[in-house]
Amino acid sequence: MYAPDQGLFKAELFIKRLGAAYQAQLTTSSGQTLVAPLGEQPDLPPPGIGSPVDYGRKLFEWVFRGELRGGFELLKELSGGSDAEWPAMRILLKLEPESPLTELIWETIWPPASDLPLAASAAFSRYLHSTTPSRPVVWDRPIRILLIVANPDGLQRFDLDSVDQTLERSVLQGAEQQLHGRIIVKRLLKAQLADIRREEQVGYHITHLLAHATASEGGGGVVLADPSGKATVVSLQKVAEAIASPQDATAPYLVFLALPVNGDAPHGRVLMELSGLLIRAGVQSVVVLQAPIEPDSLTAFMEQFYRVLLETGAIDVAVAEARKRLFKNSPNSWDWTWPVLCSRAADSALQHRLSPSLESTVSKIRFGA
Repeated sequence: MYAPDQGLFKAELFIKRLGAAYQAQLTTSSGQTLVAPLGEQPDLPPPGIGSPVDYGRKLFEWVFRGELRGGFELLKELSGGSDAEWPAMRILLKLEPESPLTELIWETIWPPASDLPLAASAAFSRYLHSTTPSRPVVWDRPIRILLIVANPDGLQRFDLDSVDQTLERSVLQGAEQQLHGRIIVKRLLKAQLADIRREEQVGYHITHLLAHATASEGGGGVVLADPSGKATVVSLQKVAEAIASPQDATAPYLVFLALPVNGDAPHGRVLMELSGLLIRAGVQSVVVLQAPIEPDSLTAFMEQFYRVLLETGAIDVAVAEARKRLFKNSPNSWDWTWPVLCSRAADSALQHRLSPSLESTVSKIRFGA
């Protein structure tokens, strides 16, 4: 798999609150620690308003100042000298759980004099703490994926639009065709909570959940089907327990959480909350789409993600390359900023990287029905 001896330079960026202001701490894999005071939270426009480029440059200037700027430039210089095809720098962002900074769009952060935002040129992820032991990377092929599309009847009573199942079912179709035999997708449509719990016991490497979410004073929830097929709001805790639990050896390694293309953008924060529950339950990494993404962009993201994941075995590298594809297609669109990778560790690997000849052999092996 993709590894430091192939030119991967790692650093952790921890931003914590000190009174009314903040402090940033950059720690490299060599053990060097650099610190800089940041002052109060930056004044940024609401996400999705204006240019993501301007948003990202302002965010970078707020964080990387003083000796942090010098440390970052050194990391950039070292990683820039790598011959690796994929990103050669890994950045793990750590924020305090209740910090208002968690609502900023960190994936826009953009170094000066750079052609790419940091989250497209480096393997960038957000850290979420978990005491559950990490699961080892896998050897088996093909990658088994469970696609859950929640499109119950009666969504109108929650002021939500029906999900275009034809559109949503096609999300992984391009990747499935492009990587024929290397990924297998099982589709679970009009999903109930019991259906999800039963299917997850089969054991999948990756779970995709495409569903409406709702926010309320009592806590957010995911809209699934009840036993009669009608829309019902299921608590985040119950959804997390159906997908994974600390005692569940069949829990997925990676979970994608996405709103339908006609979903309400603010409900992306509900999915961010669900990501924390899943990681605490044992999931290695969660990709959250903070807002709906246009269908063509979402399909392009998925195709590139799976191609790079199977090539490198590294989840954060795959997300960076998929984000880069969206950025190059439309740099002024916010679509490339919405995918957020949350991980329990800096090394968010899914599978071992194999030589082409061994990959070809192992890909022909089928596990289970």
